[in-house]
Amino acid sequence: MTEKKIIEKNCDLLSDFMKYAIDRPEILDKIPRDAQLVLLPTNDPELYKENLQILERLKREGKKHVVFKIESVMPKIEFVPAEDVDEMVVN
Repeated sequence: MTEKKIIEKNCDLLSDFMKYAIDRPEILDKIPRDAQLVLLPTNDPELYKENLQILERLKREGKKHVVFKIESVMPKIEFVPAEDVDEMVVN
C-alpha cells in the first residue's frame, strides 16, 4: 500500500471516528491531550497492519498513544448535485 493510500484511508477512518465521538463525547476523555491516536480497523487487514507498525514505532520511541480498535465503519456518503444524478442512473 502506498503512503498516499495509507494517509487517505486513515483520514477516512478518522472522519468516521469523529462522527462516532460526536455522539459519544465521553470517549474523547480517554485520549490524553499529548497522546497520538492509533485506529485499528478490523475490516481492513492491510491498513490494520500498517497502523500496527505505527503503534510499534510509537512504543519504541516511548511516545504516549491511545489505540481504538474499530469493528466496522460507517458507509461513505457523498454529496451529488441534483443535476448530476440523471447521468449516474443506470437503466
